[in-house]
Amino acid sequence: MACVMPVRPFQWATCLSSNTASDFFHRIAYIWAENETNTERENEVAELKNKIIELQDTNYKLQDKLSAVSEFHKEQKKTKSHIIPADIIGYDTSIFRRSITINVGIKHGVKDNNVVVAKNALVGVISVAGARTSQVRLITDPASRIPGRILRTRDQVIIEGNASPYCQLKYVPRWTTLKKSDKVVTSDVGSFYIASLPIATVIANETKGGAIFQSVKALPLVNISRIENVLVIKE
Repeated sequence: MACVMPVRPFQWATCLSSNTASDFFHRIAYIWAENETNTERENEVAELKNKIIELQDTNYKLQDKLSAVSEFHKEQKKTKSHIIPADIIGYDTSIFRRSITINVGIKHGVKDNNVVVAKNALVGVISVAGARTSQVRLITDPASRIPGRILRTRDQVIIEGNASPYCQLKYVPRWTTLKKSDKVVTSDVGSFYIASLPIATVIANETKGGAIFQSVKALPLVNISRIENVLVIKE
């Protein structure tokens, strides 16, 4: 006992330190577990928020499609054309081309040269119809040549693309008085396009020297970078 008594305070101190250390590490483990649980909950909440955003995005797309189909039928009551809704899944905006890729093809009834519209305005035509996807040549593509008519003056023109966001109107007589915001629509010449389908708006024109025709710049009514779906017109 005489030997143990001097050591006992150290034993108590050691025991107390051990218990304190044990409580400390238990506390750390508890906090760690709580943090992991909180992290898991935060991840679950983030996933749910992302899912809600995804569902909202899908809902907006479906509403946009339904609205486009409804508007087209409303504006084109006299036509007997069938339409095929399609999503845009790819863009080609290189220097020499202006086209988009859509997620419908031959299996859906699409054919080469089918007309493509959006917001009741001409977007382009099917240049290559694949099995399940198709390429659309936009009206701004340099290879695009569309017979049209200036709505107010009734002048017959050709709408050409030039690989820019704009189009050029060819064969506008120099004596024709144009106004900014003059509408350009499809012509029934050749019966290739639906007649009177809106295409573009005149934004600038000039007559150079003794030229017979004016140089006219027009802005397409459809901004292709701001739409997600189109309608393919199947005759």
